[in-house]
Amino acid sequence: METPGVIRTARADSLGVRGLGCQDLELDITVSEAHVLGSVDQGFDLARWALHGGRIAIAAQALGIGEAALDEALAYAKQREAFGQTIANYQAIQWMLADMETELDAARMLTLKAAAARSRGERPMAEASMAKLARVGSRAQGRR
Repeated sequence: METPGVIRTARADSLGVRGLGCQDLELDITVSEAHVLGSVDQGFDLARWALHGGRIAIAAQALGIGEAALDEALAYAKQREAFGQTIANYQAIQWMLADMETELDAARMLTLKAAAARSRGERPMAEASMAKLARVGSRAQGRR
């Protein structure tokens, strides 16, 4: 990172992942063969491998957020009262909570499947994308 031609610039606020300390990098360097990761002309494959790992990590992060949201929703349903009873006693609320748990479990299985494929050295492009979509996509579409 101290090589001349490597310029780090602070990025704007990263919504939701502020603790990561993300930065932009500008690279105007020549890499000697002794410092090449992997093999010469194989950088795209290495970057794609990192991208798959990133998708799996995002899926796992979204899964944790979803689990925390479900925990909060359950606690709220058990304490909030309407018409003389907690809303957790109403079937419509029970269905919503059951749907949330089902979607989280499906997302968990897809995330684990993608992580297992990656740990076996496979290229889990489809698995990683599906795992990310299962959690991130459901929230983006406005579903529970």
